Amino acid sequence: NNGIKDISIYDNDNPVITDVDAQPPPQIQGGYVNITCTVEDNIEVESVNVSITGPGGFDPVNTTMDEGIYYYNARYTIAGSYNYFIWANDTSGNANTSSIFTFDIWDITPPEIMDVLATPSSVPQGGDINITCTVTDNVEVDMVNVSISGHVGFDPVNVSMDEGGYYYNRSYDIAGTYEYFIWVNDTIGNANTSITYFFVIEDTTPPEISNVTITTSDPLDTDSPFGWENITCIVTDNVLVNQVKLVVTNDTITAEYAMDNIPETDTYECNITLMQPR
Repeated sequence: NNGIKDISIYDNDNPVITDVDAQPPPQIQGGYVNITCTVEDNIEVESVNVSITGPGGFDPVNTTMDEGIYYYNARYTIAGSYNYFIWANDTSGNANTSSIFTFDIWDITPPEIMDVLATPSSVPQGGDINITCTVTDNVEVDMVNVSISGHVGFDPVNVSMDEGGYYYNRSYDIAGTYEYFIWVNDTIGNANTSITYFFVIEDTTPPEISNVTITTSDPLDTDSPFGWENITCIVTDNVLVNQVKLVVTNDTITAEYAMDNIPETDTYECNITLMQPR
């Protein structure tokens, strides 16, 4: 029995996705990543899409790839790892999905240091100074340190600051002006250093006077009615001696004389001339 019969041929072959790639591997913040792939079909490819997810703050992408070797080129400003896959369908409605791939955006943003403060800015010897700061990072802060240098006799400090609004609190016994700065890094290795700041430990220790001696001319020079006296002493201070004065008083008068420092010593001297009674 001869006749014409209709025979339907159905396409049930899925598109084939190959050569999936993301360049460059890795990329730095703010750079472009170009995702490419090859999609083939036994009839005709209808659409090729890429789905991308990333770290916190990144809005997921689900978009059509441009044709010609299929590609999607975009810029990424958030550091971290991104996952993506390709999905395609053909004109017959057959679809296919690739494996999940990954590309990385490297963090090049250093931590930010703000609100650096020493409280109080000056304090008497033996008092406490609390150094505080705020440190933020686009990924994660790893370490916050403070470096402190001070007057002669103070051992420089380079120490980690306690967390929770970063701080470092201690007392200082040596008077003088202290310098400090904050230095930090993040979990990627990006580092930053603050400018240099200052605080003052006030000197509350008075100078010490010792070994006061008086040398008098005797006899008087060539029967002169005048004689001289040389007064010396040792004056030391935990910071710096500013001036030393000799004060001479009697029943009717008080006189002040500046004492001279003998170079490279702690000794001060003053020569005064006295009228001798006849």
